[in-house]
Amino acid sequence: MKILDAKDIFSFSIKVSEEITPKNLLNFIRTSIQNSELPFSKQTFFSFYFNKSMQSYDIIFYNKVIVKTLIEPLIYLYTNDSLSTKIQVYYTKNYFTVIEKGNIIFYKKFNVTVKEDIEIYIKQKYKIENFELFYRSNHEIQHLKKSILDKNILSVNYKEYPLFQQNSFYYFIFFVALSFLLFVSFIYFQSSTTSSIPQKSISKVHLVKIKPHIKPISKTLELFKYIHINKIYIKEIVYVKKKIYTTIMSTNKQNILNFINVYKKNMIIKSLKYNKEKNIYTLEVTVVI
Repeated sequence: MKILDAKDIFSFSIKVSEEITPKNLLNFIRTSIQNSELPFSKQTFFSFYFNKSMQSYDIIFYNKVIVKTLIEPLIYLYTNDSLSTKIQVYYTKNYFTVIEKGNIIFYKKFNVTVKEDIEIYIKQKYKIENFELFYRSNHEIQHLKKSILDKNILSVNYKEYPLFQQNSFYYFIFFVALSFLLFVSFIYFQSSTTSSIPQKSISKVHLVKIKPHIKPISKTLELFKYIHINKIYIKEIVYVKKKIYTTIMSTNKQNILNFINVYKKNMIIKSLKYNKEKNIYTLEVTVVI
C-alpha cells in the first residue's frame, strides 16, 4: 500500500456555461487534463466535482504506480472527524481539502495558514457557508499516515477514473509525434501565404511506412495519406477517444469538397469558410476513426 503525497497531486477548475451531459463528461475531463500544462502519464487517474454555484468542474489528478494507493487528502477519512454530517475542511501549511460525505469535492495547494483567511476564501470561492474547519500539522499528518500504513487497510471507497483506457495512451503518443510533424509543415506553409502557397511544401513531411496492427492507427494513417496526396494542409489537430478534431486548409475548393465526399460517412462538419484575402478554404471537422 502507498500513500501519495499532496505535492504529487494536481488540481484545476474549468468554467462551463452549463453542466456537461453524462455521455460526454468523462471525455471532456480527459481532454481538459491533456490540454492543461500540468504533468500526466499513462498511470494518471482523476476525480472531479461539479460546483453548481460556480458553474465549474473541479478536477483532481495524480499518478498511481500501484493499485493500492491512497492520496493524502483522503487520510482524513480515517479520523473521527469524518463521521460528522457537515462538510469538513482540512488545511495544512501547503494545501486544503474540502470533503463531503466521504468524497473530496475540492483540493487546492494553498500556503496561507491563517484560519480566518481560509474561511473567507472557501466562502467566497466555493460558496460554502456551513463547514467544520480543522488544521493539521506536518507531525500529525505523518503520524496518521504511519498508522494507516501499519494497518495496511484501504477502506476508503473513492471514485476515480483512468486518464487513458487500454491502448489509448499509445494512440495519444502517436498523435503527439504526428501532430508535431504536421505542425512543422504548417509553419512552412503559413510563412508562404503572403504571396501564394507552394504546392510542394507539404511534400517535405514524410509519413513513416509501417504496418500497424491497431485498427485506429491504421485508419488514421489512411486519413493522413489522403491529406498528403491531395495537397491539403492541417492547421491543428486533436485526437480524443478514437475521434480526430481537425482544421484543414487548401487553396483549391475542390480538394476540400473531395475530402468531405470521401469521409462523409465518418465526418461531422463544424464549419467551412473562405478567406478571400488569402484565397484559402478552411474546414473544421470531426472524423471518427
